[in-house]
Amino acid sequence: MGLGPHGRAIVLLGGSMVAVYVRTYAGRGR
Repeated sequence: MGLGPHGRAIVLLGGSMVAVYVRTYAGRGR
């Protein structure tokens, strides 16, 4: 099982979502 084009897209998308989630959580929390 190797990571193809879709794998890369998923990783990039996941990273973006995580970044947004962290920024939102940080903004709400403190």
